[in-house]
Amino acid sequence: MFQGPERIAQSLLFGVVIHAFRALVPLAMAAVTDGVEWNYAFLLAVPFIVVASAMIWTLPRHHGAAEHQPGVSSVLLLLIGLTSLQIGPSRGERNLWFESLHIVLVFLAAMLCLGLWAWWG
Repeated sequence: MFQGPERIAQSLLFGVVIHAFRALVPLAMAAVTDGVEWNYAFLLAVPFIVVASAMIWTLPRHHGAAEHQPGVSSVLLLLIGLTSLQIGPSRGERNLWFESLHIVLVFLAAMLCLGLWAWWG
């Protein structure tokens, strides 16, 4: 997708974003668990999941690699599966984990969507 100097710049940007994320997430998790409740810390990943899904959908088209662009169904399966995987643990303790139909359905949706995503892709 990227060639020559542009590839180096994109690799550098990727590395900076990943390391910044690795440095800031524990601080954000600590602030949420100390200030609110520990189970809300799982929901911190949801905005990043949405942004990553949008990037997966748009970046190949903008960089001349439209043939490698994933389909809408693949991006939606990934988005729903990962978001469900974050919602389940955040609500589990309050809803008595697998005694709650809501939690069971959320985890089943996560397994189904991620399984279909892996099989489809």
